[in-house]
Amino acid sequence: MSRRTNALLALGLLLLAGCGSSKTAGTTSSTQASASHANVPGATEIGTPPAVKSVTYRFNLSGANGSPKGAPSASDLATLSINARTLELCWQFAQPKNVASPTRVRIYRSLAGGPGVGAGVTLASPYKSAGCVHEPAVFLGLLGKAPGNFFLSIDNAQFPRGAVRGRP
Repeated sequence: MSRRTNALLALGLLLLAGCGSSKTAGTTSSTQASASHANVPGATEIGTPPAVKSVTYRFNLSGANGSPKGAPSASDLATLSINARTLELCWQFAQPKNVASPTRVRIYRSLAGGPGVGAGVTLASPYKSAGCVHEPAVFLGLLGKAPGNFFLSIDNAQFPRGAVRGRP
């Protein structure tokens, strides 16, 4: 065979080897999108993330929830809302009771009774009793689909992993 034929065959083989299905290209792009949010709880889920839906949860926070335990006899009432249109996660606390000098608000992914996964997502540092933050659609979709797999935490210096915690 001539050099030109060999070169064309080699080029053809390279093109075929690099020419994956659209599924492969989609997987790569999904992986890249997830990798950019690698610290977001649930961002490494396998499969298509659930659609984001607007929803509001009201629930109790307590120092007795989770592990390690938080501030004894601490409590609060929380509202957590997902806005699908703006991709915002909003929170509001009534008034933390028996929580000295709150420092930040975080949300973690965790199974019931288990510790949070990773460092959690900081929603407000320094602490704010109400606010909204933009979050990735994959995170909001997972939170909306399985809110019981997440918990909200108000931290302080004495309890940096949660003075009070609760699940939607």
